[in-house]
Amino acid sequence: IAERFALRLAAHVADRHDLWVAPPVPYGLSPEHAWAPGTLTVDIPLYASLITTLGGESLRATPGRTGLSVNGHGGNRGVLEGLVHQLQHTHDVAICALHPSTLAASEVTVDSELPEVHAGIRETSLMLALAPDHVRLD
Repeated sequence: IAERFALRLAAHVADRHDLWVAPPVPYGLSPEHAWAPGTLTVDIPLYASLITTLGGESLRATPGRTGLSVNGHGGNRGVLEGLVHQLQHTHDVAICALHPSTLAASEVTVDSELPEVHAGIRETSLMLALAPDHVRLD
């Protein structure tokens, strides 16, 4: 979701802004999913080091003075907000984190006993907009 969202955003404003989309970071803070086979998670110090290093290097290697981190995993959110704030002050740039899941409709009422988590209404609506060929409506 984060990668497709970033690519679509960059394409949408390409006539007005010169946006560069960095490769996605496929690892994050996922200890809550450790029960699921195949889940790989990093700890907070490693995640913080990875994000501050990549963010700092992106700012060093490009002329950009503004940045946007598109976050695709809720488990990263709290730490990422602090890291973005730190990058902003360390490098004297304007940077923020965007969480696409918060942009999905929040006032939708569904008569369901299932919680609004993965493959719920918000995430599915994002996938229908970004990659409809990956959604099984059945």
